[in-house]
Parts: sequence; structure tokens; C-alpha cells
Amino acid sequence: RRLRSRKRCTRYVRKARLTRRKRKAGRNSVSFSGRIGPSALARGGYRATISATDEAGNRGKGRRTSFTIVRR
Repeated sequence: RRLRSRKRCTRYVRKARLTRRKRKAGRNSVSFSGRIGPSALARGGYRATISATDEAGNRGKGRRTSFTIVRR
């Protein structure tokens, strides 16, 4: 009974990894069409973590953002 009033848990599942190459140093933006490969993401909430990697393979701290896919 006590669990009924608790906040619901959210489980995140990795859908894919997208790679963008040859970005300039400094601030960049990444556009996203809502598609991963040939298939579109289903409606709902998602989150993405974006991190930079230099030529030597060193990965920077990622920045996380959330987005929602809605019906057209």
C-alpha cells in the first residue's frame, strides 16, 4: 500500500548510437530528424547524451538533454 503513493520509476533503454564527425572546436549544434537509420522513433519521451571526442580518442564529459517525439 505504501508504494502506491510513491513516484513511478523511469527505465531508460539505449536505442542507438549516432556519430557526427569532423566538428569544429568550440560550440556546436547537432540537428536530429527523429530517425535512426531508416526507421523513425515512436511517439514518446527520450533523452540523449552528447559528448565530444578529440583526435586522440579522449572523450569529454557528456551533456544530457530530453526531447519528445509528437504526432505530426
